[in-house]
Amino acid sequence: MDSVTESDPTLESDLERLNVQRDVPLATRNTFGFEARAEFLATATDDASLIALLEFAEDRQWPVFILGGGSNLVLTRDIPGLTLCLGDTRIQYADAPGKRVHVTAGAGCGWHALVVDTLAHGHAGLENLSLIPGTVGAAPVQNIGAYGVELVDRFVSLRAWHRPSRQFMTLGPDDCAFAYRDSRLKRERGDWIVVSLTLAVGGDTPLVTDYASLAAQLAKHQDGAITARTVSDAVIAVRQSRLPDPAVIGNAGSFFHNPIVKAETFAEIAREHNGIVSYAMPDGRIKLAAGWMIDRLGYRGTRRGAVGVHQEQALVLVNHGGGSGEELLVLVREIQGAVKDAYGVSLTVEPLIV
Repeated sequence: MDSVTESDPTLESDLERLNVQRDVPLATRNTFGFEARAEFLATATDDASLIALLEFAEDRQWPVFILGGGSNLVLTRDIPGLTLCLGDTRIQYADAPGKRVHVTAGAGCGWHALVVDTLAHGHAGLENLSLIPGTVGAAPVQNIGAYGVELVDRFVSLRAWHRPSRQFMTLGPDDCAFAYRDSRLKRERGDWIVVSLTLAVGGDTPLVTDYASLAAQLAKHQDGAITARTVSDAVIAVRQSRLPDPAVIGNAGSFFHNPIVKAETFAEIAREHNGIVSYAMPDGRIKLAAGWMIDRLGYRGTRRGAVGVHQEQALVLVNHGGGSGEELLVLVREIQGAVKDAYGVSLTVEPLIV
């Protein structure tokens, strides 16, 4: 990292004034645990500090990288310029039409912390999204989803700083152009900095319990009426049984998107690969289970030095300790090539690779 290459008499005072740290290790700030460093790092706690930090970086022509919980990130190098975190963790509630409630959370709030808070206040709606790692600010970028519910299903609006126009903007569902694990924010990455998110919960929000693995978990342990909290408990149990804890072994959860193909393409694949796991989409296309394909190719439990494929879940890539992002990408390309050769479909990486 060498964006600061010569003496600057005002730099140190600016760093102190804006609480900017220099040369910050990032191993504990990404769930893979990959070693990397931020040249400079700061946390914006409100609108004023966000604008001040962006102006500080722009004046010095530094690149700006937005870092959330690091749970959807593969670091392959040190980060030059300013790494910016969002520190607003406030959660606020307001009445909404239809007996529902609008909950607004700051971008720095942990996603699962928001889910827990809504349940504590007696509001259903986010329980299927329990235990998803990361921050509130990252959730709409990825349009997170699990067990039959996506963020878009509860989305009302978000507030974000639009860097090209240098102004705060409020975006509704149509503005965000949500798709499967995708959004306008993701496609225009770098232009938007989400500062808060508003969702509709409670009231007549229905419980979603028909996702196969969730329904099986509820049937196994349900002693009484199904509530939002029991759904949350079941989701947590299923996730913990299928996905490794990043505190134990470095990972970013599901690493590849499940590819979606036309019905005709699926028919051709199914003729050659009997029993391939798939899910029908509302628009007639078919979603293929990437983990099943990777597993059938023998990659589950595979290890390449310090990185590998999790022994219980082929969709999860792991860092056994001491691995690097570069090592992981070699394995990623190998798996993508093998799936392409065997099934004729391309696997898209879910995490951001930097």
